[in-house]
Amino acid sequence: MKRKLLMVGRMRYSLPLSSSLEEKFEALSNELDIRVLASVGEHRGSDPRFQLVRNVRPRVLDDSVSSMPRALATARAFTSVTVSLRIA
Repeated sequence: MKRKLLMVGRMRYSLPLSSSLEEKFEALSNELDIRVLASVGEHRGSDPRFQLVRNVRPRVLDDSVSSMPRALATARAFTSVTVSLRIA
């Protein structure tokens, strides 16, 4: 069984991925079961490794705190481990 990796970030991805990004994620996928939670770019294709979301406006709300509930839900769905977060 492969180890799991959930990547959460603000990078904007367009699907299908560019050839360089496809090589990167294919190499990661060969070793790990990966999921990516990030922002959607201009093109909206499909890739089961990616969950892409629109940016929130106003920009002040478009930060890691506003994406925490979605990240936690994705982590819970992706793993069998209970995931919790405490923001101090």
